[in-house]
Amino acid sequence: MGIESLGIPVPGETSLLVGVFLATQGRLSVPVVAAVAWVGAVIGDNLGYAIGRRWGTRLVRVPAVGRFYSVERLERAEELFARRGWVAVFTGRFIALLRIFAGPLAGMHRMPWPGFFVANATGGALWVAVIVVVGVVIGSNLDRAIKLVGQVGYIGLGVAALAIAAYVGWRLWRRRRKA
Repeated sequence: MGIESLGIPVPGETSLLVGVFLATQGRLSVPVVAAVAWVGAVIGDNLGYAIGRRWGTRLVRVPAVGRFYSVERLERAEELFARRGWVAVFTGRFIALLRIFAGPLAGMHRMPWPGFFVANATGGALWVAVIVVVGVVIGSNLDRAIKLVGQVGYIGLGVAALAIAAYVGWRLWRRRRKA
C-alpha cells in the first residue's frame, strides 16, 4: 500500500484483497490487515507528497517518469488541484491512477499539507474499509465462488462480470445525467 501511494504503480488494491482473503481463512487478522493497509497508504501518500513538493518538477523530466506524467496529464492535474485539491485527494483513493499519483501531484502543485493530510487520511480510511468489506464478503464465500466457477466455467463468470459492470455503468450514467 505504501509503495503504491508513494507514486509507484504497483497493485496495492490487489495486495490488500489478498491480505483480506488470507484473514478470512484465519491466517491473518482482518482488523490488523485493515490498519496496516491504512497506515501504509497514509505514510506512502505523505512521502509521495513530500517528494512531489521537493522534486516534482525535476522528476517529470526523467524519461521513465515522464511516461506516466505526460504534459497533458500534468495540465489536467494542475487544474484539478487548483479547483478541487481536497476532493481530488479524497476521491482519488477510489480511482486507480489518481490513487497512485495523488500524493506526488498534490505536493508538486503545492496543495497545503494540512488539507492534504486530512483528505488523504479520511479518503484512505474509507477506501480501506470498502475494500476490506468487499474482500470479507468475497473471501467468506470463496469456496462457493470457486465451486461456482468450476460448474459454470470461466465464460459464464466473464458474462456475469460484464453484466454487473454494464449495470453499474448504466446506473452511474443515469445518476450523472440527472445531475
